[in-house]
Amino acid sequence: FYELRKVFAELRPKERRMIQMRFGFLDGFPQTLQKIGEKFQMTHEWARQLILREIKRVQKHFRVLGA
Repeated sequence: FYELRKVFAELRPKERRMIQMRFGFLDGFPQTLQKIGEKFQMTHEWARQLILREIKRVQKHFRVLGA
């Protein structure tokens, strides 16, 4: 859990917030890509791509750690 927080802290604030919203880390209610796109003034497809890119970065970090 500590490592996840550490990796999240390294993400850009916008992308971190998008991931938190998508998976409900802030309030327990996952948001749709449409809602996230509206919040950040982008299409849901662009929101999806950004979130996926950042998730892959997080996964890569944990693969390097051997977790």
